[in-house]
Amino acid sequence: MQALIKTQFERCSESVRQHCLRTGSWIRKIIKELGREELLSIWQLEEMSPIDYHDIGKAETGETPGHCTMGAQFFRNLYETKTTCFAEQIFCSVASDLCRFHHYRYDGRDNPKMVSGQDIPVIARVCAVANAFDHLRESGRQPDEAYENICKESGSLYDPAVVQALGEAIRL
Repeated sequence: MQALIKTQFERCSESVRQHCLRTGSWIRKIIKELGREELLSIWQLEEMSPIDYHDIGKAETGETPGHCTMGAQFFRNLYETKTTCFAEQIFCSVASDLCRFHHYRYDGRDNPKMVSGQDIPVIARVCAVANAFDHLRESGRQPDEAYENICKESGSLYDPAVVQALGEAIRL
Protein backbone atom coordinates (compact mmCIF):
# COMPACT_ATOMS: atom_id res chain seq x y z
CA MET A 1 0.00 0.00 0.00
CA GLN A 2 2.80 2.44 0.86
CA ALA A 3 4.37 1.85 -2.56
CA LEU A 4 1.07 2.77 -4.23
CA ILE A 5 0.89 6.02 -2.26
CA LYS A 6 4.49 6.90 -3.10
CA THR A 7 3.91 6.15 -6.80
CA GLN A 8 0.78 8.30 -6.89
CA PHE A 9 2.58 11.13 -5.09
CA GLU A 10 5.48 10.96 -7.57
CA ARG A 11 2.95 11.49 -10.38
CA CYS A 12 2.29 14.98 -8.98
CA SER A 13 4.41 17.83 -10.28
CA GLU A 14 7.53 18.73 -8.31
CA SER A 15 5.92 22.00 -7.21
CA VAL A 16 2.85 20.17 -5.87
CA ARG A 17 5.02 17.64 -4.02
CA GLN A 18 7.09 20.41 -2.43
CA HIS A 19 3.95 22.34 -1.49
CA CYS A 20 2.49 19.20 0.14
CA LEU A 21 5.65 18.67 2.19
CA ARG A 22 5.88 22.32 3.29
CA THR A 23 2.20 22.30 4.21
CA GLY A 24 2.71 19.05 6.12
CA SER A 25 5.52 20.67 8.08
CA TRP A 26 3.21 23.53 9.10
CA ILE A 27 0.45 21.08 9.97
CA ARG A 28 2.85 19.35 12.38
CA LYS A 29 3.73 22.66 14.03
CA ILE A 30 0.11 23.75 14.35
CA ILE A 31 -1.04 20.38 15.73
CA LYS A 32 1.68 20.64 18.39
CA GLU A 33 0.59 24.18 19.28
CA LEU A 34 -2.99 22.93 19.64
CA GLY A 35 -1.73 20.41 22.21
CA ARG A 36 -2.80 17.48 20.01
CA GLU A 37 0.64 16.05 19.26
CA GLU A 38 -0.60 12.51 20.01
CA LEU A 39 -2.58 12.64 16.77
CA LEU A 40 0.62 12.76 14.76
CA SER A 41 1.73 9.36 16.02
CA ILE A 42 -1.78 7.87 15.76
CA TRP A 43 -1.98 8.91 12.11
CA GLN A 44 1.56 7.77 11.26
CA LEU A 45 2.11 4.63 9.15
CA GLU A 46 5.74 3.66 9.62
CA GLU A 47 7.62 6.56 7.97
CA MET A 48 4.57 8.02 6.23
CA SER A 49 2.07 10.57 7.48
CA PRO A 50 -1.20 11.48 5.75
CA ILE A 51 -0.48 15.16 6.43
CA ASP A 52 2.06 15.15 3.59
CA TYR A 53 -0.47 14.21 0.89
CA HIS A 54 -3.29 16.77 0.95
CA ASP A 55 -3.02 17.54 -2.79
CA ILE A 56 -2.30 14.01 -4.06
CA GLY A 57 -5.43 14.25 -6.20
CA LYS A 58 -3.54 16.64 -8.47
CA ALA A 59 -1.75 13.59 -9.88
CA GLU A 60 -5.03 12.91 -11.73
CA THR A 61 -6.44 16.39 -12.28
CA GLY A 62 -3.53 18.81 -12.26
CA GLU A 63 -4.56 22.22 -10.98
CA THR A 64 -8.19 21.83 -12.05
CA PRO A 65 -11.14 21.65 -9.66
CA GLY A 66 -11.82 18.15 -8.50
CA HIS A 67 -8.42 17.33 -7.05
CA CYS A 68 -9.88 17.15 -3.54
CA THR A 69 -12.45 14.59 -4.62
CA MET A 70 -9.85 12.58 -6.57
CA GLY A 71 -7.46 12.53 -3.61
CA ALA A 72 -10.20 11.45 -1.22
CA GLN A 73 -11.32 8.75 -3.66
CA PHE A 74 -7.74 7.47 -4.04
CA PHE A 75 -7.45 6.92 -0.29
CA ARG A 76 -10.98 5.49 0.02
CA ASN A 77 -10.15 2.96 -2.70
CA LEU A 78 -6.95 2.00 -0.88
CA TYR A 79 -8.93 1.64 2.34
CA GLU A 80 -11.45 -0.66 0.68
CA THR A 81 -9.02 -2.81 -1.31
CA LYS A 82 -5.51 -2.68 0.13
CA THR A 83 -5.55 -2.14 3.89
CA THR A 84 -4.47 -5.13 5.93
CA CYS A 85 -4.21 -3.64 9.40
CA PHE A 86 -5.80 -1.01 11.63
CA ALA A 87 -2.87 1.43 11.18
CA GLU A 88 -3.40 1.41 7.41
CA GLN A 89 -7.13 1.97 7.88
CA ILE A 90 -6.49 4.98 10.14
CA PHE A 91 -3.96 6.40 7.68
CA CYS A 92 -6.32 6.08 4.70
CA SER A 93 -9.32 7.42 6.61
CA VAL A 94 -7.42 10.49 7.83
CA ALA A 95 -5.84 11.06 4.41
CA SER A 96 -9.24 10.85 2.72
CA ASP A 97 -10.74 13.39 5.15
CA LEU A 98 -7.73 15.65 4.65
CA CYS A 99 -8.04 15.61 0.86
CA ARG A 100 -11.81 15.97 0.88
CA PHE A 101 -12.33 18.72 3.45
CA HIS A 102 -9.26 20.98 3.43
CA HIS A 103 -10.97 23.59 1.23
CA TYR A 104 -14.20 23.66 3.25
CA ARG A 105 -15.01 26.99 4.86
CA TYR A 106 -15.15 26.99 8.65
CA ASP A 107 -18.44 28.93 8.59
CA GLY A 108 -19.96 26.36 6.20
CA ARG A 109 -20.85 28.88 3.51
CA ASP A 110 -20.72 27.28 0.05
CA ASN A 111 -19.72 23.89 1.51
CA PRO A 112 -21.57 20.81 0.27
CA LYS A 113 -24.22 19.82 2.82
CA MET A 114 -23.26 22.91 4.89
CA VAL A 115 -20.62 21.05 6.91
CA SER A 116 -19.06 23.64 9.21
CA GLY A 117 -17.07 24.32 12.35
CA GLN A 118 -16.14 21.34 14.47
CA ASP A 119 -17.93 19.00 12.03
CA ILE A 120 -15.02 19.53 9.65
CA PRO A 121 -12.30 17.05 10.67
CA VAL A 122 -9.50 18.65 12.70
CA ILE A 123 -6.89 17.53 10.17
CA ALA A 124 -8.71 19.44 7.43
CA ARG A 125 -9.19 22.58 9.56
CA VAL A 126 -5.48 22.61 10.34
CA CYS A 127 -4.55 21.91 6.73
CA ALA A 128 -6.74 24.78 5.50
CA VAL A 129 -4.65 27.24 7.51
CA ALA A 130 -1.29 25.61 6.74
CA ASN A 131 -2.17 25.38 3.04
CA ALA A 132 -3.16 29.05 2.85
CA PHE A 133 -0.05 30.09 4.76
CA ASP A 134 2.22 28.19 2.38
CA HIS A 135 0.51 29.64 -0.70
CA LEU A 136 0.82 33.16 0.70
CA ARG A 137 4.49 32.63 1.59
CA GLU A 138 5.23 31.19 -1.85
CA SER A 139 3.63 34.24 -3.47
CA GLY A 140 6.24 36.40 -1.73
CA ARG A 141 4.55 37.50 1.47
CA GLN A 142 6.52 37.68 4.69
CA PRO A 143 5.34 35.46 7.57
CA ASP A 144 3.68 38.31 9.48
CA GLU A 145 1.88 39.59 6.37
CA ALA A 146 0.70 36.08 5.45
CA TYR A 147 -0.54 35.56 9.00
CA GLU A 148 -2.41 38.90 8.95
CA ASN A 149 -4.20 37.85 5.75
CA ILE A 150 -5.26 34.58 7.36
CA CYS A 151 -6.40 36.37 10.53
CA LYS A 152 -8.81 38.45 8.42
CA GLU A 153 -10.63 35.23 7.51
CA SER A 154 -10.59 33.71 11.01
CA GLY A 155 -14.07 32.47 11.88
CA SER A 156 -15.23 32.52 8.27
CA LEU A 157 -12.71 30.56 6.19
CA TYR A 158 -10.61 29.29 9.08
CA ASP A 159 -11.01 27.85 12.58
CA PRO A 160 -10.01 30.65 15.01
CA ALA A 161 -8.18 28.23 17.33
CA VAL A 162 -6.11 26.93 14.42
CA VAL A 163 -5.31 30.48 13.27
CA GLN A 164 -4.13 31.31 16.79
CA ALA A 165 -1.99 28.14 16.85
CA LEU A 166 -0.38 29.17 13.56
CA GLY A 167 0.51 32.51 15.15
CA GLU A 168 2.21 30.68 18.01
CA ALA A 169 4.02 28.36 15.60
CA ILE A 170 5.34 31.31 13.59
CA ARG A 171 6.73 32.93 16.74
CA LEU A 172 8.78 29.83 17.68
